[in-house]
Amino acid sequence: MAVVVQSYSGTSTSTGTVTVTAPIGVVNNDFLVFVASTDWADGGTVAYTPPTGLTALFPYTRANPGAAGNSFQAWYRVASGEPGSYILTLGSARLTGFSVSRIDGQHTSTPVDGTIGTAVNSGQPITPGYTTTVDNCLVYRPVTWD
Repeated sequence: MAVVVQSYSGTSTSTGTVTVTAPIGVVNNDFLVFVASTDWADGGTVAYTPPTGLTALFPYTRANPGAAGNSFQAWYRVASGEPGSYILTLGSARLTGFSVSRIDGQHTSTPVDGTIGTAVNSGQPITPGYTTTVDNCLVYRPVTWD
């Protein structure tokens, strides 16, 4: 079975919590990827508290620390009795986007082959190359920039 992004849901807000509706068609054993990004006009930082039961996929990363920029973090889980929405709690009220993608066809016991990422202060998104170690992988590259 091919690994395919089947649906997506995302939203943004400037309050201390962000609620995103579950993607259409989520069923048990779907692979769910959650991504959060916060816009910064100054050198701040934020602590993300994701919904319970998520595993870190990409650690908290802050582009351009000490000045305007943005932060980014990602998590995942294999769906099991999913709710209709997910809540991300923030350590401060800043413009934050939160999304979840529903992916089918992943390897059931090892859904993540590896991760790599960067935080840069650039006028365009930059993603590093990655070579998978197993066949039939989806290279999933969420990008955020200020």
